[in-house]
Amino acid sequence: MDDVNPRLSPLGIVWVVWSAITVLVGVGVFLMAAGFGGLIAVLPDTNTGEPAPWWVGLLFGGMGLAIGGIIAAMGGIGIAVGLALRKGRQWAMIAACILGFMQMSNFPVGTALAIWTFVVVAQEMSRPKA
Repeated sequence: MDDVNPRLSPLGIVWVVWSAITVLVGVGVFLMAAGFGGLIAVLPDTNTGEPAPWWVGLLFGGMGLAIGGIIAAMGGIGIAVGLALRKGRQWAMIAACILGFMQMSNFPVGTALAIWTFVVVAQEMSRPKA
């Protein structure tokens, strides 16, 4: 534990926790999209009594699976960045700023995390290296 940066460690922990929640949301979207896509292809239409064409369920489910996969992947990247932030890695500070910018629209938690990230990284980068 001696390689942990004390100034960046709390920020890294919060990034790991927030990103783990993001991964869970992405997996949830992924599973719901697969389920809804399957239901669309099987359940009958209320007007005609026939199920929708197979490609409608595939299209709906595929779009949801892609969106859920992207959300989960972003969470995975955030976990890696948070762990690297704890160690004070230079690339992680830059990546955290990029992820923070992407989180700005995720009001209020993502916005607060982004602002905190910008402040802490700016302070850390402006410190003289010993």
